[in-house]
Amino acid sequence: MGKTTDMWLLVIVPIVAALYGVYLRYVLVKYPEMEEPARRKFIYVVGAVALVLITLDFMFAR
Repeated sequence: MGKTTDMWLLVIVPIVAALYGVYLRYVLVKYPEMEEPARRKFIYVVGAVALVLITLDFMFAR
């Protein structure tokens, strides 16, 4: 089970990182006047979702 988890992480992490980078670039270019709290809230939401996914992954993998 450990090997599949590693493969899953190797696939998911780069995709998430790429999407996040694209989002940040899009927001900074499109909405330079966007309020900081909204941007920070999005960052927290993404972090929370990632944390939940990782936690669930560990719970079911072990």
